[in-house]
Amino acid sequence: MSRTKKNVLINNTLEDLLKKYKPSDVVSKIENNLTTYRNVEISISKIYLSNMINKAYYNLDDLYADEVDIRNNGIVEPLLIYRDKSKYADKYLLLNGTKRYLLLKKMHMDQVKVAIIENVTQRQVDEFILMNTIRNEDSSLIIAYALKQFSSKYKIKNAGLSQITGISYSQILNLMRILNLSEPVIKSLINNQITYTKARPLLSLKPEQQISLLKEIIEENLSVRDIEFKVNTLLNTKKNNMKIAMEGTKITINCQNPKQAKRVYKKIQKLYKINW
Repeated sequence: MSRTKKNVLINNTLEDLLKKYKPSDVVSKIENNLTTYRNVEISISKIYLSNMINKAYYNLDDLYADEVDIRNNGIVEPLLIYRDKSKYADKYLLLNGTKRYLLLKKMHMDQVKVAIIENVTQRQVDEFILMNTIRNEDSSLIIAYALKQFSSKYKIKNAGLSQITGISYSQILNLMRILNLSEPVIKSLINNQITYTKARPLLSLKPEQQISLLKEIIEENLSVRDIEFKVNTLLNTKKNNMKIAMEGTKITINCQNPKQAKRVYKKIQKLYKINW
C-alpha cells in the first residue's frame, strides 16, 4: 500500500468531515458526543499525539502545498480532539488531522481551531484513530504502525483486525511485517525513494543484504520483478552455494550440480516468462 498521491487539505466544514465516516459505528458515537465545534481555539501545545501514531513516519516535505495553503488561508477545518478528564485537566488527544498538526508545529503556530469530543471510551477513540489512518490513505508504514499498536493494546489477532478495518488478512500480515525492515529501507520508504511493493521482497534478506540491494534499487530504478529475482538469487546462492557473476549485460550462474541448475533454469524461465 504505497502512497501514490499527495495529501491535500480539503477546505470544508467539520460536518463534511464527519459525513465521510458515517458507515462506522465508532465514528457515529463520537459525532454524537461533540461538545462544541464552532470558533473554538486552543493552544497547540495542549494537544498530544496518540501512541498509535509514529510522527517519524510522516514526510512533511510532501506537504509543501498544504503548508502554503495554511499560511495563506489558515486552518479552515478544525482538528478533532478528545478530552479524557480522568487523565488530564487541560490536555487533549488528537483524533484526526495529524499532518496539519505536524505542519502547525513546524510553522510555530500556536492557536488552532478544534472540535472537542468527550464521553467516549478509549477503545472507541483508538479505533477511530486507526480507521482515520486507513481512510486518509496514509503511507503503508503509518498504517502498519497503527495496526500493530492497536493489536498489541487490545490483544487482537490479524483476523480480528481484518474484521474491524476491512483490510484482507494477507494484506494486514504483509503490512505488519514491513515494520521489520532495516532502518535505511524504512527511511527510503518515508522519503519516497522506494515503494511499499518494492520494499516488501527485501523482508526475506538480512539487514546488510537489504541495504546493499536498496542501493541498486534506487540507483537503477529496479522493477519489482528485478528485485524478486535478485532476492531469490541471493537466497539460493547462500542455501545452495551457487556462484553468480555479472559482466556488462551477461550474468553467469554456476550451480553445484545439474539438478540444481535445472531448478534455477526453470525459476528464471517462469519469472521472466521466457520461452527457450
